[in-house]
Amino acid sequence: MINTLSLPVLAAALTFMVLCLAMMAVYHYLQVLQKKKALLSKIRRNSLQWSGGTLETQAGQESVRSLGARLIQAVSLVGRKASRGITEQEYSEGRLRFLRAGIVHPQAMPVFWGVKSILALLLAVIFMGLELHFSFLMNTTWTIGLALSASLLGFYLPDFWLLIKRNKRVNEMERGFPDALDLLVVCVEAGMGLDGAINRVAREISLSHPALSRELHTVTMEIKAGKSREQALQNLGTRTNLDDVKNFTGLMLQTLRFGTSVADTLRVYSDTFRTRRRQKVEEKAAKLPIKMIFPCALFIFPALFVVILGPAVISIFETLMN
Repeated sequence: MINTLSLPVLAAALTFMVLCLAMMAVYHYLQVLQKKKALLSKIRRNSLQWSGGTLETQAGQESVRSLGARLIQAVSLVGRKASRGITEQEYSEGRLRFLRAGIVHPQAMPVFWGVKSILALLLAVIFMGLELHFSFLMNTTWTIGLALSASLLGFYLPDFWLLIKRNKRVNEMERGFPDALDLLVVCVEAGMGLDGAINRVAREISLSHPALSRELHTVTMEIKAGKSREQALQNLGTRTNLDDVKNFTGLMLQTLRFGTSVADTLRVYSDTFRTRRRQKVEEKAAKLPIKMIFPCALFIFPALFVVILGPAVISIFETLMN
């Protein structure tokens, strides 16, 4: 009896494992395909830039660009009307949020508010249309409440998207900062100045860590535009909003202010930074067994109990019933 009951359980377990493996395979395939498409588009864009491209390709790009410009202009017009009540401080905070997310377009704020307003109205209209078409059994209070909920969801969806984009960019810069710091130490110890070393590191990591490369390139451009080195480094810490980068900029400002050796300071900070990162990894590894208790207790152990004890319990129950 146990062997007979174990066959459906075994078939269900095998089916679940096959589905999980298939989903993982599809996920990894899509990730690889996305990276491949990004690389091919970058190669195609660079080849068109060097060759000049054909007339048809340039005409197509110009038409798409003009259509996108008109769409952005229309959405930004709606955004300007919707954001008339915000103060100058709120506008500055919003611009800082976009800079930390890697968005530097001058029309970012009006377009953002325009998308928020359009989504809020659009989701409410869609809900009302679905409610009228399918004739859901809801009274007026529920209908108005759900319509307002859909409108609020559409209004705050761009904020969620911006938060996700900013966190993703922060994680990318956090992963790339140790490599950039090591390259910066090598360049400074080889005899380059701090400005030239930052520019060289920005070029070297442009493919592996593009977000951090753009930030370092912005520092170089600000210095060339006439800003002081101290102000450019402070702006770097403000834009990235990373504790490691803020510590680095503060250390560089103190070094430049007191006239100490930049190479020695960078070497000491690089060693300290590497030790601190290793300690963070060891801390996360030490916390891992405690964090695994709750998933094991909630998901893994009940499934094991069902698979192991389920057939025996069913057999005992049938024996007692007979």
